[in-house]
Amino acid sequence: MDSIQFSLIKKQVVVFVILLLCSLALVFGSALYKQKQLDEEKSINSRMRTLRVNIANIALDKILIKDYQSSHKNLTDKGFFDKEKRLAWIEQLQLTADRLGLLDLRYQINSQSEVAQDMFSTPPGVRLFKSRLNFQTRLLHEGDLVSLIADLQSHHSGLLVVEHCKLSRRSGRDNHSTKPGKDRYNFHGLCDIAWYTSDKPAAPGLPTRSRS
Repeated sequence: MDSIQFSLIKKQVVVFVILLLCSLALVFGSALYKQKQLDEEKSINSRMRTLRVNIANIALDKILIKDYQSSHKNLTDKGFFDKEKRLAWIEQLQLTADRLGLLDLRYQINSQSEVAQDMFSTPPGVRLFKSRLNFQTRLLHEGDLVSLIADLQSHHSGLLVVEHCKLSRRSGRDNHSTKPGKDRYNFHGLCDIAWYTSDKPAAPGLPTRSRS
């Protein structure tokens, strides 16, 4: 009798141990599976973050290229990459003077000179040139000086920079005369203007942005 009970107990213990081992195996396997899932989730999140950063970088590059192309086209349209056009400047001055009735316009264009590299930050291999125009004239109105400069600027032949301008009122009773002629001029204007051009017709290269 005792032998039969011990045999039953032994079988129950064996079954219990087997069930315990199976339970432990299931728990351990579940833990491993969960950890694997967590690792895969972390890996996916990391790839997603990298993908979002790459997409943002592509968008920034697209904006940078668009801005660069727009700036380059703007300079090209203004004649920055063309040779100086001093004959066109003289013709424009004379046309404006005739239109405004400025009969004593005097001007002088100095020889074109290369700008020293240390004056401006220019890309390697790009040479910058400067042409200087000086003009002076008597004016009927203050706005005539603005018209002279505006007409020159509308003539796309480089980057125009007004280095110095002086407008002064002429003194004397003759300025108030109603007689036609030079005594009608009330102001005197004098200006120094510079044109900047480059001999580099093509873009030297795209700018780069810093990457963190």
